[in-house]
Amino acid sequence: MKLFAAGMLLSAAMTLSAGVVQIGSPGALTGSFTTINFDDAVAGSTINNRYSAQGVQLTRDDGLAVVAFDWAGLGFTTSSGPNVMATTGFPFSTSANFIFSNPVNEIGMYFGNDQGPGGYTMSTLFAYDASNTLIGSVSVNTNNNGSVDQYIGLLSTVTIARARIENNGTQLAVVVDDLAFGTSGTSVPEPSTLWLTLLAAPVALYRRRRPARM
Repeated sequence: MKLFAAGMLLSAAMTLSAGVVQIGSPGALTGSFTTINFDDAVAGSTINNRYSAQGVQLTRDDGLAVVAFDWAGLGFTTSSGPNVMATTGFPFSTSANFIFSNPVNEIGMYFGNDQGPGGYTMSTLFAYDASNTLIGSVSVNTNNNGSVDQYIGLLSTVTIARARIENNGTQLAVVVDDLAFGTSGTSVPEPSTLWLTLLAAPVALYRRRRPARM
């Protein structure tokens, strides 16, 4: 029984060792952060470097333009209309990168363009440190309605230099609204701390249950 409990705790520690915690709404961003809704840009304009002053550069792997897109004009819902960030054009890109001029440890955004059958079923957000080493990732299954109405985000134990969002399709562009990033006001436990805490728990439990000597 003790070994089973210890095994469960070790399994939990391994799950938490990735260094990121998923968040499901902008209300979980607890520190000082910047939000970009893309509505200040002209629809159809290139915005790769438009928000550099706010601390982020938007890129595609193929080096082509990231644009502001009037998503509400297509009849879809957005989290703050009408514009979104999109990797449209030819060819479409199924991923986008967010390169930060100053390291952050929280990022979140609404996403969409999951247009039912033939589209994609999952979006994944990756976080990388200054050495371009993966810190961790989180994923959200799509609701397949095309609207920008689902949230994906994370808090990291390690400062983030670059983040990346990917969908698991082959032809639909990334569409994002209300991109938010900054420094979290909530402490995310370091993986090493979690390991020590969880490893110590079975020992404490054993000592508590051990009968006193007469």
